[in-house]
Amino acid sequence: MERFWQKIEMNSFRRPLQECITPFTANGFYLRELVEPKPVSEFEKLDPKHYRELNEFPAFMCISAVKKIC
Repeated sequence: MERFWQKIEMNSFRRPLQECITPFTANGFYLRELVEPKPVSEFEKLDPKHYRELNEFPAFMCISAVKKIC
């Protein structure tokens, strides 16, 4: 990834969905929302290959979790 004039190395890791959710539910949270953002349509013109890939295999996941009140 390039940011301004510097190259930045970004590491990413794929994990099973269960590995991402269990730490929340095992510690008293419930999931309020789970979103896998997709690229905006303008990105298709810039990089069609990665646009297709990210639509088929999302690279990001946003989780909103709320602590259960007993």
